[in-house]
Amino acid sequence: MSRRTITAVRKRTHLVVNTNKNLYVRPANDNKQPVIRILLSDKADFLVEESRLKYDFYRKGGAAVPNEVQWELL
Repeated sequence: MSRRTITAVRKRTHLVVNTNKNLYVRPANDNKQPVIRILLSDKADFLVEESRLKYDFYRKGGAAVPNEVQWELL
């Protein structure tokens, strides 16, 4: 991969990595800069209970698509 291609990808790609205790974020840009680290403390889950149940249903092959994301099927 050429240096030019790598720079183009960096300019357009946000990277987010979630670990047990930290969230690492690298905003899209072509500058060399430190990666942002956010300490998650005790709460490493991003979803509330109701959302977790919905997400799990669709992840396991739930048939119905919620109205909020119907536009993505178009």
